[in-house]
Amino acid sequence: MAEFDTGQIICTAVDIGRTHDFKLLKQSRLPFVSSQLCLADRGYQGFAKLHAGACTPTKKPRKQLL
Repeated sequence: MAEFDTGQIICTAVDIGRTHDFKLLKQSRLPFVSSQLCLADRGYQGFAKLHAGACTPTKKPRKQLL
């Protein structure tokens, strides 16, 4: 997690071995403010179910242009 104004990293999570970042996020149980906007990549597709302010890109429709 990074501070918006400064870009400074304010929170990280680590685990032993190979663990996906989204799994670490769910395990951390970080509190999210409902007005907080969270930008994430496609690896966090289910994040919108956990946080209303989550913004992840949508997948390209099969055999169609974006």
